[in-house]
Amino acid sequence: MCLTIFGCVLYPTFGLPSAEAFGQGFLQESTSIVKETTPFLRHHVGMGLSFAGGTPTLGGNGAMLSALYGYAITPMIEAEFSVNYLGRTNASTVQSTRFANGWTGDMTFMFRLFDASDRFRIGFGPSLLWQGFTGGSGFSTDPNGTAMRNPLQTFESMSLGGNLKLEYLFPLSQKMDLGFRGQVHLALEPFSGTSYVPNSVSGSAGIGIFLRGGW
Repeated sequence: MCLTIFGCVLYPTFGLPSAEAFGQGFLQESTSIVKETTPFLRHHVGMGLSFAGGTPTLGGNGAMLSALYGYAITPMIEAEFSVNYLGRTNASTVQSTRFANGWTGDMTFMFRLFDASDRFRIGFGPSLLWQGFTGGSGFSTDPNGTAMRNPLQTFESMSLGGNLKLEYLFPLSQKMDLGFRGQVHLALEPFSGTSYVPNSVSGSAGIGIFLRGGW
C-alpha cells in the first residue's frame, strides 16, 4: 500500500516512465537488435553438388557440379547466374565406350514467397545448354575374322531452354547459409550442331546441397 502511494507521488513529481512506455521502449530496442543481426546482403557466391540425371548422363545417374553468383535486387528477389556440369561415361565393354556430358548456363530469378526472412525460395528463368557425345563400337570383325577399328561418332549441340528451382535455406551464420535445392532443366531442339538424341526434348533433374556466402 505504501509502495503504491509512493509510486503515485513520484510519477507526477519526477516524471518516471510508466510500465506501458517502458514496454514500448524495450520492444523497439529488441526490434532494432533483430534488424541488426539479419543484415541485407546484396552479393552471394556459392558451390553445389547434386545427385542428377538426364540426357547428359545417357539416362542414368551422375553428379552435377554447380557454381553460382547471386545479386539481390530486393530482400525478396534475387537474380542468380550459375554454371552446371553433368556428365557420364558408359563403358559396356572394352570395345564399346560412350561418353556424354553437358554444360548448362542459367539465369534464374529466385523469389521468397512471404517475407524477407522466409527460408523457402522458388526460381525460374532461361538456360543455355551445350551437350556433347562421343561413342560407338571401337572395333568390329569382318566375315573373314579380321578386326577393324571403327571411327567413333561425335556430336555437339547448343540449345535454348529453361530452368525451375526449389530451395530451402538453413542459415549457418550472418553471411553463410546451406541450401537444399531441387532443380530441373529442359532444352528445346538445338539451334546449332546435331543432337545425339534427335527430335526430342533434352534436359536433366537433380537434388543437392549448396553452400553460399554473402557480403
